[in-house]
Amino acid sequence: MKHVEGYEMCLFEVEDTMPCAPTDVRIQRYGFSYSPLVRVEREEAAARILSYCQLLNRWVGVSWEQLMDQMQDDIEVFNRMVQARNSEIAALKKARRKFAILCLLTLGVHALFVKAPVDPFEQGEGASKIAVPYTMIYGVGPQAVINGIRELVERDMLKHEKVSGKLMGGFRTGLEAVIIPEGETDVFLPTPRLIEHILKVQNAQTAS
Repeated sequence: MKHVEGYEMCLFEVEDTMPCAPTDVRIQRYGFSYSPLVRVEREEAAARILSYCQLLNRWVGVSWEQLMDQMQDDIEVFNRMVQARNSEIAALKKARRKFAILCLLTLGVHALFVKAPVDPFEQGEGASKIAVPYTMIYGVGPQAVINGIRELVERDMLKHEKVSGKLMGGFRTGLEAVIIPEGETDVFLPTPRLIEHILKVQNAQTAS
């Protein structure tokens, strides 16, 4: 199986003839329009793999290590959002307490000249600007993706192959280099059956 140049042991060429270009499939992070795969686990597993196809605008298979790294990125983003939100809540409570005291001391005159503190989250500011993808891993961990991959492989919607070799490159979601040890890795490749099924459901819903 041929790797994608520059992403050895991470991404691999899909040899099957696919029914369309990757950008023709409507993907979200991580799911699809109209839920063509029914179960959320399958949707997330497929969407994660196809997100790389759309990123490179070519059909590729993805190593399990790369998927794990992608999920780690998402967890880090979620943790940053939680930390930012906790800081916002603490600052908001302090500001509202100060505002209430000043209103009390001035018999309400303070409120005539100073607006009450507003939650930045409700205004679309602060932590709300951190783009957190919709994913099951925040609640149940990687097992949801593992289950989804297994079910897709059983339905011939993903092809599972093992590849041995030495790492020459790789990337994280942000296109940073990662280190994957030399040895054998599991690779999951989208199949024409998967794409045909997704397109059939999405096109039928769009036409109705």
